[in-house]
Amino acid sequence: MGKNVFNFHKMLFLVVMIVMCGCATVRTTTIKPAQIDLSRYKKIAVLDFDGTQGKKIASCIESEISKVQINQKPYFNLISRSHLDKVLKEQALHMTGAINPKTVSKVGRILGAEAVIGGNVNAYDSEDRHYSASNGASCIDRTVFVSFTAQFIDVQTGEIITSVREEKKKTATQKRGGEKDSTGSLLGDLLVGVVEAAMEINFGPKEQMLDRATQLAAANFVKKITPRVETVRVYLEIQDEETGMLGMVGIQQTPEQKMLNDMIKAGCDYGKVGLWEKAISIWNGALKKKPTCAAVHFNLGVAYEIKDKLIKSKEMYEKAANLKPKPKYIKAIVKIEQLIKEKEKFERGAKKEGRKPIFKSPPPLAVE
Repeated sequence: MGKNVFNFHKMLFLVVMIVMCGCATVRTTTIKPAQIDLSRYKKIAVLDFDGTQGKKIASCIESEISKVQINQKPYFNLISRSHLDKVLKEQALHMTGAINPKTVSKVGRILGAEAVIGGNVNAYDSEDRHYSASNGASCIDRTVFVSFTAQFIDVQTGEIITSVREEKKKTATQKRGGEKDSTGSLLGDLLVGVVEAAMEINFGPKEQMLDRATQLAAANFVKKITPRVETVRVYLEIQDEETGMLGMVGIQQTPEQKMLNDMIKAGCDYGKVGLWEKAISIWNGALKKKPTCAAVHFNLGVAYEIKDKLIKSKEMYEKAANLKPKPKYIKAIVKIEQLIKEKEKFERGAKKEGRKPIFKSPPPLAVE
């Protein structure tokens, strides 16, 4: 009985080791299309918004737009604030978010802009609520609320291409004095400090909190009108599951089996440093040795997805799942099908509007 238990635990350990050692992790980047596609416009200007702190909101939007780069190039070419102010002064124009299409067209043509962003401030407020906690602490709940409506306007037509309402509301609390918990105050204070540090808007002076709320609302607006570069983890198979288990349980692999697993791992090594064409070549060679290797088909699916060959990627994922219906392989099929739909929809819109679609992944990053 004791020997059987020992053997069971030995086998369980081996299984865990196989699962842990069966994958290689690579970090790569992908580009998600903008929620509101404005890629046909390249040169834009951001006008001061109409209302309280309208200049500050425009400045935050301008700052967030300047951060967005695709393939190391700005997504929008921004007309500088200094040039914009100079032109408005020279033309004796006062431009705010209360936009007149004719005036927009005139200013846009002078600036050489294709579109402008302007709008109205709906709210820019703060409010304090003072009260006493049950332990006697003096508390302040400080709430800040920033709301604006941003409009993206075509200079040539004066048409409002999109209008987006953004808002950010946050309440933060300050506590002073009061009795400490009987469970121990040090740990409680540390936990509170960690939570407060992780909050988007911490308690502080009203203007500081309002500034932060403005930044977050502006960033959220810009996220909607620009593509999003995301870093994702990619899990590659480093061995054929069937032959790879032999060495783990003490059975020697044949020279052919060892060569197969060496090729799979070599492909992973090339993939880790971004040499996906070389990895694909090696894995295709591995399939000649074992056409029914699910791990190789899966790795090829990953490589083709990164190379933006989505149909080929789906084919490889499906072959892997048909050979071995692992949850990871099935999830990969679901994901690639959704990505294909997104790409087709995006490219249809690009073709209709006569612009070049941006829907390609940059080279992968370094391995974790």
